Amino acid sequence: MRIALDAMGSDLGPAEMVAGAWQAVTESDLEVTLFGDEKILTPLVSAYSGSGTRRLSIVPTTEVVGMAESPIEAVRRKRDSSIVVPFEYLKAQKAQIKNPGLVEIAGIQRRIAEVEILVD
Repeated sequence: MRIALDAMGSDLGPAEMVAGAWQAVTESDLEVTLFGDEKILTPLVSAYSGSGTRRLSIVPTTEVVGMAESPIEAVRRKRDSSIVVPFEYLKAQKAQIKNPGLVEIAGIQRRIAEVEILVD
């Protein structure tokens, strides 16, 4: 099973997300795709070695959603963010799991879009 992980979306920073992903791939048969700033993630992933590295990959994104930003607005406006791009992987069935909180936000986003269509 492949997990899509917003590696930039943590209060503790990307290093903790990479550490958690590394632990997941070394202690299970999971594969993890990290989404985020490649310049930040590559050195963090490179710090690890061993067989788990084959099951840990990075998909670069150019945008990150800040903690102070509205999640709904971010989903609408930052299409190449580490929070949005993983949904494309889910849609294309390149991953099976994503942060459940974001799934809820996406559901809210879809309902808002449906309401906007009805109002137009």
